[in-house]
Amino acid sequence: MIDKTIIVVVDGANVNPVLKRWLQDQPNGTLASEFCSWKSTDMYVCRLNRIIAEFLRTKYDWVLLLDADIYPTDDLNKLLVSSLDVAGCSYVGKDSRTVHPDGVPSGCLRISRAAAEKIGAPWFSIEVTPDGESLIDCPCESFTKRAKAAGYLPVNIGSVGHLIPMVVLPAGDKEQQIAIRFPAQYDLSKEIRV
Repeated sequence: MIDKTIIVVVDGANVNPVLKRWLQDQPNGTLASEFCSWKSTDMYVCRLNRIIAEFLRTKYDWVLLLDADIYPTDDLNKLLVSSLDVAGCSYVGKDSRTVHPDGVPSGCLRISRAAAEKIGAPWFSIEVTPDGESLIDCPCESFTKRAKAAGYLPVNIGSVGHLIPMVVLPAGDKEQQIAIRFPAQYDLSKEIRV
């Protein structure tokens, strides 16, 4: 199934070097900027939709979408050989929480041709509150809802790493623990001890 999957890294930002090396080892890996075109002002959600539309014009049976800051794990290799129509791997977000634990995040998502055709465009969207100041649904949530409405249950089959900013500090105790702080968290004083 690997040879029937096109792997597309959404490269609006710098691509994680480990992901780039992993991608080079795959038979059908490419950067989104080489797979299809978009304007620099296009939103992430528009880029995802353009990638799926372009995928449907290819010979491949699956597309694997990866954000540029994903860190490959063995679970990513399991995802590549999965026969599921809609599957992905979870990861930790910039707020130190698992991204969409009840669905599949768009940053590591594999979709079959059959599912993409049945779900139909737009595959990804965003929804905001009436005043436009808050997000109701992100692209991941909108895709999950559309997939379920089309009869597909998105399945999370593992996890991948996610390169996110954090600050590592000595905790100052004799056990030589460290304190990890995620600057993008809602509560910046939250610490995780390891």
